[in-house]
Amino acid sequence: MSAVSTNAVSNTDLAKPRTSESLSDISLEKARIQAVKKKYDDLINRIGPASTVIISSAAVQVRKTSQLINKNTIASLACQSTSVDKKV
Repeated sequence: MSAVSTNAVSNTDLAKPRTSESLSDISLEKARIQAVKKKYDDLINRIGPASTVIISSAAVQVRKTSQLINKNTIASLACQSTSVDKKV
């Protein structure tokens, strides 16, 4: 027994113009995609400035911490050099 596919699409089926129903389906799908895209664009626009502020404040914190470490290192080295001078 040979299997016969009922889902086969012939070249003549592909050449047929789309029906108005399928065109309306395509229009609805396009509208849905545009709505989702707008939703994500709006979300990205809201998150964008907030992430910039977070990154900027993190950069300021890193800079302050770095300056503090440098000050402590210099103070520590200064203390070490004075204690060496006293021992000699």
